[in-house]
Amino acid sequence: MGIGRNWTQEEYDRLKDLWGDHSIPSIAKMLDRSANAVKIKVARLGLGPHRDGGYLISLNCLLKTIGLHHNYSYIKMRLLRDGFPVKKRRVDRCRFLMVDLDEFWEWVDKHRDAVSFADFEPLALGAEPEWAKEKRRADYTNSRGVIKTPWTLSENDRLRRMLAESKYSYADIATSLRRTEGAIKRRISTLGLEQRPVKQNPRHWAQEEVDTLLTLKKHGYDYEFIGKRLVRTALACRGRFERECNPGFFDRDERRAREKSESDFVWTSPREFLNSIPDRQREEGT
Repeated sequence: MGIGRNWTQEEYDRLKDLWGDHSIPSIAKMLDRSANAVKIKVARLGLGPHRDGGYLISLNCLLKTIGLHHNYSYIKMRLLRDGFPVKKRRVDRCRFLMVDLDEFWEWVDKHRDAVSFADFEPLALGAEPEWAKEKRRADYTNSRGVIKTPWTLSENDRLRRMLAESKYSYADIATSLRRTEGAIKRRISTLGLEQRPVKQNPRHWAQEEVDTLLTLKKHGYDYEFIGKRLVRTALACRGRFERECNPGFFDRDERRAREKSESDFVWTSPREFLNSIPDRQREEGT
């Protein structure tokens, strides 16, 4: 394997190009050197740890940077399920999941609801796309003042009392308990309660309101924030958004929608729908 051979300038250059993008055994094989010889030469050249080479960052380091390092196994599983771009790298017997930052930004742009930037410091990963600033503002706004801890017995009792009085809406109860309207709805179902919050009178949606709804949702704001902006309930905003995604499925006034079975309907997911909205339309709705 060429033990004792002097290194040429061409081998130096190739080693620098390969370092960080290939495992040490692979580099040794391509250079016709031993793995130990590669390690010694890398140390003398000061190329740094293998994972620091090239243009990749480890998945663990990335999640720590953007504030998602808690419960790493669950976060990793959820991201990989959604097609998060990772590259597998091996150093001797150790394997690492690495992320290309360009691919990361491209993926997040299409999955803005999958990653929160609330604890992600600006420019922590270097240059950012223009939309990252708005995304960070939206995530910080969404997380402010909302309780996400498990429900307590006192909260359950308070929910029951407010429902029994038959004068509070979802928005009223959510504000009082500092929970989202969706969380209130799920808790009522979980507790098996028969009472329901008071319904608000339905209002016609103006096109300007719909444009604002789509724009804010595209930028990452949650339904609670959008509801406050439009002076509507979060559940009403969610219902309208879902109807915008699949108008033929939800429009009960259309005969073709009533006659067409759900199994034959081609469903458009909210994420696909938002990605299909032209940038010009989103800007006009701001």
